[in-house]
Amino acid sequence: MKPTHAARWLAICIATALTVAAPRAAWAHAHLVRSAPAADAHLAVAPTVVRLWYSEAAEATMTTISITGPNGSRASVGPVSVDPGDPLLLTATIDAPLPAGKYTLAWRTVAKDDGHPSSGKFSFVVDGTLPRTAVAAAPTAGQNTASTDLQQSDSGARPAATAHAAQRMDVEAPTYVLARWLGFVALITVVGAAAFVLLVLPRVDVQSDADRVAAFDVRATKQAARLGVFAAVAFLVASLWRLGAEHAVIGGNISMGTLLSSYWGHAWITQAVVAVVVCVAFASARGSRRGGVAWGVAAVAAVVLAATPALSGHAMAATQNRIASVALDVLHVVAAGAWLGTLLTLTVVGVPAALSISKSADVDAGAPGRLSLVARLVNAFSPLALLFAGLVVASGVIAAWMRIGSFGTLFHSTYGTVLLIKVGLVILVLAGGAFNWMRMRGALAHQDAGGSAVGTFRRSAWIELTAGVLVLAVTAVLVATQTPVR
Repeated sequence: MKPTHAARWLAICIATALTVAAPRAAWAHAHLVRSAPAADAHLAVAPTVVRLWYSEAAEATMTTISITGPNGSRASVGPVSVDPGDPLLLTATIDAPLPAGKYTLAWRTVAKDDGHPSSGKFSFVVDGTLPRTAVAAAPTAGQNTASTDLQQSDSGARPAATAHAAQRMDVEAPTYVLARWLGFVALITVVGAAAFVLLVLPRVDVQSDADRVAAFDVRATKQAARLGVFAAVAFLVASLWRLGAEHAVIGGNISMGTLLSSYWGHAWITQAVVAVVVCVAFASARGSRRGGVAWGVAAVAAVVLAATPALSGHAMAATQNRIASVALDVLHVVAAGAWLGTLLTLTVVGVPAALSISKSADVDAGAPGRLSLVARLVNAFSPLALLFAGLVVASGVIAAWMRIGSFGTLFHSTYGTVLLIKVGLVILVLAGGAFNWMRMRGALAHQDAGGSAVGTFRRSAWIELTAGVLVLAVTAVLVATQTPVR
């Protein structure tokens, strides 16, 4: 399969995967656990304060609460704030007395750690007109409490501006999924370009053609640096795309400055700054040899960049073992980049450079020298691929277990369903890697194989990469899906 054909199949597969894997109901992360007033409560005394308890900390500055009364009248609600004694509790005052009647309270908030929005609505009834108490009482164990998420529609109950924004964009919107997918692809390519130069090229054997290997090393290093710059720029584009998407998701009258001042915004700024450092480091590395300061900076910055997604994802939202959860996420991303990102760099940079050097040296297509250089390159990568693939699987299994809690949850939750799709695609990637390990290494080393072995390897590599890109597409869905265990 030629790269152009692989790209066509890749586009078709991505569209299919996103259609199948992405549930159409929105995924809430900050669930409303209980409220005062409680859902469906009948109150003899009109409340003066709204209290909302969530399953995880929410951003007060990006929370909106509206109360709609009889005949569509809108109650005046004050600013939302976090209760000093309980980070899971948001409160807001009701500025004017509520007459008797039925009221609908609509809320919309954003999880502090991962930036994912959630919303819902519930009703309560004010039966009398007794004097209002200073503070609305919290529901007792026997009262009906609100437990809503984004799957419950609150259209018509929240402010019109917020409703309009939610209709334009939400976390499961294809454009937001594509933004996350582009960021993941760019991220593993950044890590792969650095790993290729610093881990693979030094392992290429120097036999009786040291000059040719040295020329190959220089050319491959320079082209890998260019790929790193391209990937870093693509990551910045994806970051700007995600920023706009996140702002659209939040909606309402939330300003971009408010978003950037939130925890999610700080994580986004960190990613953007590190991505700029990566871009500058790779640009500087284009004119330097492997092992120079520029490549050291590029490698360190690439690893730091790979660690940033964990700062605003499921790992940070974990209520238990947060440090271990973050460490597993970082290991998972770095290992994936060192595996699939390096395979991509080897395919689009390493093999063409090896063939070009052999051609410039007037090596015949069937001569052992030409195939030997490609074979040595593949042999240098294969043990590393085996190591990092194992780390990807091990860290992924442990992290998944921490988030699903039990084997049965795999089959009874949206998160489990999407995770199973990802596991199936990872198996395809591993199958491609096993084929290259068991069959192609020997074929490339065979002197009578000719150029056909190189062509077979490149086709196999593109199939493996296609499956890998699909894994990233499903991952872009998975990171926005509510985990069963909080």
